Order: sequence, then C-alpha cells, then structure tokens
Amino acid sequence: MGALGGLAGSATAQSGGSSHFGLDDGFADTSWFDDDVDIYTITEPTRAAVEAAFHASGPRLVVFETSGTIDLGGETLRITEDNCWVAGQTAPSPGITFIKGMVQVDASNCVVQHVRSRIGPGDGSIQGNDAINTQDDTQNNVLDHVTASWGVDECLSVGYDTQSTTVTNCLIYEGLWDPYGDEADHNYSTLIGDGASEVTFAGNVWAKTRARIPRLKNDTETVIVNNFAYFFDESANADSSAVTSFVGNAYTGLTDTGDQILEGSPTAYYADNYTADPPQDDDTDFAGTDSESSPPLWPSGLDELAASEVENHNLANAGARPADRTGNDDRIVQEIQNRAGNDRLDSPYEYWVGHQDEVGGYPELAVNTHSLSVPDSGLREWLAGWAQSVEGGQSPPDDGNGGDSGPIPTGTYEIANANSGKLLEVANGETADGANVQQWGATEHPTQQWYVEAVGNGEYRLENENSGKLLEVANSEAGDGANVRQYAATDCDCQRWYITDDGNGEYTLEAVHSGNLADVEGASTSDGANVIQWPDTGGANQRWTFESV
Repeated sequence: MGALGGLAGSATAQSGGSSHFGLDDGFADTSWFDDDVDIYTITEPTRAAVEAAFHASGPRLVVFETSGTIDLGGETLRITEDNCWVAGQTAPSPGITFIKGMVQVDASNCVVQHVRSRIGPGDGSIQGNDAINTQDDTQNNVLDHVTASWGVDECLSVGYDTQSTTVTNCLIYEGLWDPYGDEADHNYSTLIGDGASEVTFAGNVWAKTRARIPRLKNDTETVIVNNFAYFFDESANADSSAVTSFVGNAYTGLTDTGDQILEGSPTAYYADNYTADPPQDDDTDFAGTDSESSPPLWPSGLDELAASEVENHNLANAGARPADRTGNDDRIVQEIQNRAGNDRLDSPYEYWVGHQDEVGGYPELAVNTHSLSVPDSGLREWLAGWAQSVEGGQSPPDDGNGGDSGPIPTGTYEIANANSGKLLEVANGETADGANVQQWGATEHPTQQWYVEAVGNGEYRLENENSGKLLEVANSEAGDGANVRQYAATDCDCQRWYITDDGNGEYTLEAVHSGNLADVEGASTSDGANVIQWPDTGGANQRWTFESV
C-alpha cells in the first residue's frame, strides 16, 4: 500500500519491541550485504578498536563482544570505506555508547544499528557537531535504532547532496543550548542538507530540542512519516524548493501554539498529522502551503500507521536498545510519557538541557564481555535475532557461547522475588566466601546487582557485582532446604543455574547439580528472609524477575 493506504502495520506496532518499520522501508538498498562479508569483532571498548573496523576496506560486518563507553577524545569517528554494517545489537548489556565526538558515516552502503552517540562539548573543543550524521555526497545508508543526544549543533542529520538515506526507530533528544557557557542556543534536532534526495524518516522520536524537527533544506526530497516530537519551539521548516511527503506525524508539547508545524512553502503532501498537549491554536494552519493531492514520493512497500498509534509505538521501539535501555534513554521516555515539561511551556529554557552535566553527565557503562559464534551462513537472520533480543527482550541466537543460551541476555541485573518484590542480595554487602544470600528491599547497593552470564548449554553463572563471588548452593548439597550463598568460582555444577521463562516476565532459577529451585524460605516477604533450594512448588517465592541495570 502507499501513503494512507490503511493500517496494515497496526497489529505489529502494538507488540512491544517489534517496530513496524524496518531497514528496507526507505529508499536505501541493503542488498549489498551477504554471507561473504568479512567479520570484524570488537573485543574492547576503545576508539582504536572500532576505528580499525570502520576504516577497513571491503564489505564487512562489525560485531561487539564487549559493552562499554567509548571516548572519542573530541575527534570525529568516521566510517570511511563503503559497505560497512555496524551491529551494536551484538554487544552484551548495556551495549555501546560513544561520547565526546561525532560519529559520521563518510561512506556509502552502510548500516549503523543499536548504538548510542552522546557527543556534548567534550573538554570544550567540540564545536558545531552532531552526535551522528551522514557525510555529504554519500548514498544508500541506514541509521536504525540509534540514540543521538547532547548535540552541539543538531543531534542527527543527513548530509548535503546525499542519496537514498533511511533513518528509522531512532531516539533523538536534548540538543544542548549552553554547552560552552555562552548560550550558543544550538539545541537542534535534525537537518537534511541541500540536495539530499530520497530521504526517509520513519518511526523516530524527537524530544527536548528547540527546532529543526526536521529542517528540510533546498532541493531536498523527503518522506517524513510516523515520527513523534515532544517539547519544542519551532518544528519542521522547509525551503521553497524542498519536496516532502509528510504523513502521520505527532507533535506534542508545543511551546508556541500559534506556530505552524510545517513552516515554509515546499511542495508538500501532508495528511493525518496531529498536535496535542497542547494542540495548535484553532486558527493556526498545520502548514504554510496547500497540500498536494498525493505524495510526490513514497518508498515502495512502506505502510504508515495511523497517527493515533504513533506515540505508543515509537516510545516502545525507538532508541538503541528498547528492551535494555540505559538511564538517560529510560529517563527521556518517562519524561515524555509524563509530559514532564508541560509546566514549563512558558519558560522552555528551564526544561531544555544546557549542558550534559545537568542530567548526570557522560555515562560510564559497565564493561561486560561475551563471545560470539558468528555463523558462516544466514547472517541476516542471525543479526535479526540479536536485534530482537535488544528490541523486545527475546533470547538472542546463541548469546555468544555456541549453545542454547536460555532466555536472559548476558548482562547486569537486579533480581527480584515475584512473591515479595524484594531483591536478591548478599547479606550486609559482605565479600567473603560463604556469605549468606537473602532478600531485601531495594538499596541501590551493588550487593543487589548480579552479572548474569550465559556459559552455554542453557546454563548461567550469577556473579555478585559487589564481591565478584558466584551464587551457589552450599557444599554442593542436593537435599531440600540446602542453603544458597556466595563463593569464589570453583567450576562446580552447584555454581551454575538454568534460567527458565515461566511467563509473565517471571523466571525460575534451577541449580544444575540438584534440579531444585532458588526459593525464599517459607514464602516470607520480610527483609532478610533466607534463600534456599527447594523442589518446584509453583509458588511465587520461587519465581524471579530480572531488571537490567
């Protein structure tokens, strides 16, 4: 179907973690990618490691056996050679974040997925750069499930004289209005440069930026469909020679309800767009020009959602890892859902972010590692499986260990008892061998955090983040009621666990050596209640939830 052809994607859109929009929904063509590409594996979160892969020649896939923050040192990190697919979804939780430098696609036939770029001003030397963009005169590029924030010009942009660029499912927010202390006021979202043709933006979120949502410059050809915007002053503005199909977008949190949404006089088809919370004034037109009778351009196979579905769909699916969001991405989604800026619509600079330190500063992500078993064939399906693991929380293809990985991706979690809601912890933050394991209300102490690592054959080890010791059944006892404690790694089966999905987001922890389950003794709901092993009773005190941290 073409524009306004129906709601063919509505059922998909309502299923969490499965976006209606895919890589091939724009004009970009990813058919260059096949099973014969070279594999570049990133094993440490450093600029040098990634840059070597980005600068390599020939068709290639970049995968990650590490998570972490990659400091770019104030310099732009460029993909300089054509035919590069960056698969951030393959990184263990909490994924990859680039800071203190722009990420730029300075090549053609590239796909960048499931990474975050938070540029900021660095030490003050970064001037006028985006968090991520495509360079001028490139073509056939895709940015999908990218988080772009703290830009010091725009946050995410498309270069001049580019062709066939697709941007889908991205979370674009908090351009900085005062990064250098001089009120530079460049807190912009997106610029599409002069002469850019066949550009598609679909399923994205723009939030807490002043303007350019997006900016459509001279001689651009764009399809802007099913995007969601929150809290802005000026929204989309287009030059008179721009051509656009502007369909099913939602604009909320208007600081000036008397402004048009699509300003300027482009050649434009627009339909099923809306404003809300607050809406435009009744006497204000949506656009500065009359709509064409049909879209001047539209990718074949792209089906739009109804605008009424866009907010829920995009907030569930946008950003680097929707099922594994870090603090800032989770915060911005909650702010949008709560309309957190609506009491400052008359004083927007009080809500816009001047400097990244106002919202916690540059992140220092945990450096977690796993090994990947990259298949010789079926790479697209393998990558799609990894994408589903970070978009919807499904089990990844192999979690890097060549066997059945179980339902929980390797990463750091708080583990809560389904009966009591209290967290699994090592008592009193002790670090010694044999320290007891119990439940306790949330304290945000690392003694309540566990690095859950798939070790193959569906088995896991659970390492306490405070002590570095493993969760085990004491003395390898197999009997009912044996105590659960922490102990240094011994390679004993008593330190390995099967994690089984019991439905409704709850899981059991089964000791490999005994077949018994981790159980809060007596189904107690009190702080300090002991954890033991016990045969499966079906009780909620033997069920656990996993929250990524």
